[in-house]
Amino acid sequence: MKGRKWLGGFAAALVGAWLLYLSFRKIEWKAFLETVTSCNWPLLLLSALAGALMPLCRSLRWRQTVQPFYPGVRRSDSVFSNYVGYLVNMAVPYTHEATRCVLMHRKAGGETTYDRLVGVALMEKACDAVCVFLLFIVTMFLSCDRYMPFLRSRFSSGDTPGTVLVIVIAGVTVCAAVLLVRKCRHSNRICSKICGFFFCMREGLLSITKLKQPWIYVLETVLLWFISWLQLYLGTSAMPSLAGVGVDDCLFLTFAVAIASVVPTPGGVGAFHFMVASVLSSLCGIPWNDSLAYATLVHESQALLLILFGAVSAVLMKAGTNVTYCHSKGSRTEFDKK
Repeated sequence: MKGRKWLGGFAAALVGAWLLYLSFRKIEWKAFLETVTSCNWPLLLLSALAGALMPLCRSLRWRQTVQPFYPGVRRSDSVFSNYVGYLVNMAVPYTHEATRCVLMHRKAGGETTYDRLVGVALMEKACDAVCVFLLFIVTMFLSCDRYMPFLRSRFSSGDTPGTVLVIVIAGVTVCAAVLLVRKCRHSNRICSKICGFFFCMREGLLSITKLKQPWIYVLETVLLWFISWLQLYLGTSAMPSLAGVGVDDCLFLTFAVAIASVVPTPGGVGAFHFMVASVLSSLCGIPWNDSLAYATLVHESQALLLILFGAVSAVLMKAGTNVTYCHSKGSRTEFDKK
C-alpha cells in the first residue's frame, strides 16, 4: 500500500514538473526577475496570510458537520487536522481529506467511525463543487462574451463522441459494481463490509441535514470563498504590472484556480502556475513573464506559510495526544476539558 502511495506521489510530481516546464520554457528571466523585485512585499504577505487562513475557515465548517457524530470535537483538533492535511497534500495530492479524517478518527477515540468522517468530507466537497458552479454563473453573468471563449479554447475537445462513450462506459461499470455488491452483501464478507462502509459514509453525507446552525455553515462557506478571492486580489494589487486586473477578473481567476485544483499535482504546483498565467495573459493582456511571476509569488508565499502552519499543527496535535494519554488513567486536566 505504501508503495502505491509513493508511486502515485511520484506520478503526480511528474505531472507538476511537466506543467512547470510548459510554464517556464519560454520565460525571459530578466523581465521575470524585474517583476518579482518590483513587488509590494507587505501586500504580498497579506495575500499569503489570506491564503493560509483558508484552512482555518474550512476547519470551522468541518467541525460543525462533524458535531452530529462527534459532539465532543474541539476547535483545536479540527484546526490542527486541517493544517496537517494541507501539509501532507503538499507531498501527495488528494490526501488532505483522508489525512484529516484519520486524525479526527484517532482523536474521537471510538465516538465516531472513519467512514462517517469520509462521508462528511465528501459532502463538503459537494458543497464546494456547488460554489464553483455558482462562481461560473456569476462570472458568465458579468462578462460572458469575454470569459466563454477562453473556457472553450482550454476545455473543448474535438473528440466529443469518444469522451461521451468513456463517460457512459464508466457510469455503466459503476452501476453494475454497485448492484453486484448489494446483491452479494449477505453471502460475501467483503461485499458486506463494503456495504457497511458506504452505509456509514451515507450518514456522513447526510450530515448537512443535521446541522444545528445551518446559516452559520453557509456564512463560513461564503467566507471561505471570499478569502480565496481576496488572496488573489491582494496579489494583483501587490504587483504594479497587474494594475489593470479588475475585481471581476480576480473572481474569474478564483474559478479558474478551483478548476486547476482538480489536476493531481503536489500542492497545486504547476497546475496553479499554468492556469493563472494563461488566464492573465489571455484575458487581461498581461505579458507571460509578469503573469507567471504573479502566479509564482502568490503560490509559493502561501505554500511556505501552509508548510509552517502544518508543521506547527502536527507538533501541537502530537503534544496534545501525549498529554491526553498521560492523564487517561487519572483525573482530567484543563487541557482535556477544552
